[in-house]
Amino acid sequence: MATDVLTPQTNPTEIHETVVEFPDNLLLIDLCGEYDRNIAEVEKSLAVQILRRGNVLTIIGDPDASAIAKDVLHSLYQRLEQGRSGELGDVDRELRMVGVSANVTDPYDQMEMFSGDRFEIKTRKKPVEPRTDAQKAYVKSLFTNDLAFGIGPAGTGKTYLAVAAGVSMFIMGHVDRIILSRPAVLMKMFLTRLGEGSRMVITGDRSQVDLPRGVTSGLHDAERLLKDIPKISFNYFTSKDVVRHPLVAAIIEAYDAEQPN
Repeated sequence: MATDVLTPQTNPTEIHETVVEFPDNLLLIDLCGEYDRNIAEVEKSLAVQILRRGNVLTIIGDPDASAIAKDVLHSLYQRLEQGRSGELGDVDRELRMVGVSANVTDPYDQMEMFSGDRFEIKTRKKPVEPRTDAQKAYVKSLFTNDLAFGIGPAGTGKTYLAVAAGVSMFIMGHVDRIILSRPAVLMKMFLTRLGEGSRMVITGDRSQVDLPRGVTSGLHDAERLLKDIPKISFNYFTSKDVVRHPLVAAIIEAYDAEQPN
């Protein structure tokens, strides 16, 4: 049972007090976690204060944040009633999932950003904004394809933007984990590990291949064989997309001029 009470403030819309009662005191101990670390995680994530007295938790803070905290606590308690875990990882997942249901920005709803001049990937720390046309097209591909390739020289934002998109999906609860991997040669083996409900981004530079002479690049093979398959995208970058030190673009152009036609 949960009841809401406003604390006596001069402006009652600023601070809200929500009292949440839990019937099983033993489950409440598990809900709070060792040294109340689960409660501390909710407090830190939502900028609220949670006080415990007996089998009652009192949430103090912004009304919207307090409502989300109450939903998170109820969800965690229900998990414990069902005999499931209530660890810090579960707290983080519930915070992300309840945040989505409370109309926190959905990364898939970010597609509206492609209709205007301003592009942003929303992450917990700061928004990440692609700068060049190639980067904007790449970000769009990351959100609309299950498998995306970003191909081009160093410093063009291929990996940075891919990680930003992954973090955005993670904090919104659309993915449970982010895996970073560096396949040595066998691209086919790597690509066929794509699981149900997963998304994959491959970044690479055709000019930086450290394979022995005569060994075909897996990236080159993937381009040749997969370019016409739906839901697989290929985005390409040039020295014009470099966002590092200006000399990096000049270095890339100098090396490209030496490449045989």
